[in-house]
Amino acid sequence: MNFVELRFLIFFVLFCALFFTTKGRVRMAVCLVFSYYFYACWDWRFLGLLGFSTVVDFAVARTLERTEAPGRRKGLLLVSLIVNLGILVTFKYLQFFLDSTVAFLGMLGFEAHRATLGIILPVGISFYTFQTLSYVIDVYRKRLAAEPSLLNYAVFVSFFPQLVAGPIVRAKLFVPQLREIPPFEWRRARAGLMLVVWGYFLKTCVADNIGPYVDSCFLWPGASSSMTLILGAVLFSFQLYGDFAGYSLIAIGIGHFLGFDFGTNFRRPFFATNFSDFWARWHISLSTWLRDYLFVPLGGFSRSQVRVHFALITTFFLAGLWHGANWNYVIFGLMHGVFLSSQRLLTPGLERFAKVRKGRGDFLWVPLSILFVFTLTTVSFIFFRAADLSEAWEYLRGIASLEGLSPSTIRYKFMVAKAGLMLAILIVVECVQNHYRIEGEAFFEARPGWQALAMAALCLIIVLFGSFSGNSFIYFQF
Repeated sequence: MNFVELRFLIFFVLFCALFFTTKGRVRMAVCLVFSYYFYACWDWRFLGLLGFSTVVDFAVARTLERTEAPGRRKGLLLVSLIVNLGILVTFKYLQFFLDSTVAFLGMLGFEAHRATLGIILPVGISFYTFQTLSYVIDVYRKRLAAEPSLLNYAVFVSFFPQLVAGPIVRAKLFVPQLREIPPFEWRRARAGLMLVVWGYFLKTCVADNIGPYVDSCFLWPGASSSMTLILGAVLFSFQLYGDFAGYSLIAIGIGHFLGFDFGTNFRRPFFATNFSDFWARWHISLSTWLRDYLFVPLGGFSRSQVRVHFALITTFFLAGLWHGANWNYVIFGLMHGVFLSSQRLLTPGLERFAKVRKGRGDFLWVPLSILFVFTLTTVSFIFFRAADLSEAWEYLRGIASLEGLSPSTIRYKFMVAKAGLMLAILIVVECVQNHYRIEGEAFFEARPGWQALAMAALCLIIVLFGSFSGNSFIYFQF
């Protein structure tokens, strides 16, 4: 079931009718039943997998809370890690590892036959696995009390707005909210609806209008001019942002409407002036998860600079692999690890340069920094979008050839113009937000009349310019 389908609207209306007319455990049962039905609409066969992971981690956390012996506590944590990561590796990476082994043996001159396992990837498995792992690790670290109610914990794991594509909501944020849900409040619901409408705009007007042009560029990179390919890469950055930030906003907005706070997952990432700033703005729920559960344990705050750089590269190698069983994602992650590591090495020199400048030329320095970060990020996204490494290299060769840099060589000009109009709206809104440091739900909070007008205008734009071709969200594949 997709957020942009009519049946989701029917599903959500029915859910709200029961959610707001029930209380306590009955309300939690409604959340669980609807969430499991939502997941079953993708593939009912994986409900057992979701339920099994939920029961194991609930039992492990409850036992951890009653256990003081360090050795046994580590053993219990290991059980959770083996079960969760074992399931994730089996369904998401086993075929990739087998194919890579066959390719490696072939390079060494050994003949090996490729085995196709035909494993189907359960939707959302990367998201709910990280969510449950963070819960068990926090209980192990004694930073969180184990949830005594299996029903509440099952809702935390499977709640439908953020189940299949995030944001990755931490138990310390979400579980306490399940124990005491506030009554319906129109002000909060109105802010949630605004987020949902803006999310629909990002998905249907920005991402889905850009998608066909980007698809054509990556389908025939060898037959496209350099200008076409450059524009395709730039537009893919906005497509990915519109698609994923759009999903996150819809999920967060639904949570707002129901009385829940899921945090913030995107904060105008293309205004970042360096790469650490970018990852503080892009997919925040993942980047903070990686920081707390990978980067820090690997020695990210160590006095040894060698260990810090090792932690950075390793964290982003695994971040790339988290996105998918494909060497393209590994390259994407490693590129950002190198970007961040290089930034750390160059920071002392840049700080000395900043002191020499004494603030002069900031009006030029900031835009150039933003452009630099956006350019390198866009190059990394070419690997993210390409089907395999050969397609990514072919795309980059097409850009580097510098053949056909005239705007007249761009294909599908009407499609580009329509996408450009939608991007202009996005950029203007985000420029205003960035200038006044206003976050999404607070954008019109003090002026409900302006909020209603903006919502009506957005709805009209969505109806007139939105693409409703049923395109799935990009991050559903992760």
